[in-house]
Amino acid sequence: MGQHFIGMMAFHTGMIMQYDMVPLAASVSAAISGSFVSLYIVGR
Repeated sequence: MGQHFIGMMAFHTGMIMQYDMVPLAASVSAAISGSFVSLYIVGR
């Protein structure tokens, strides 16, 4: 996970903060997939 996500989870405000799991999982999987594809292309 990124430092921003961890930092935002540690940040405390006076209100409730939560993340939607579907967009979060889609974002993480897109980042991992994009990294895999780019490293595959560079490594050929």
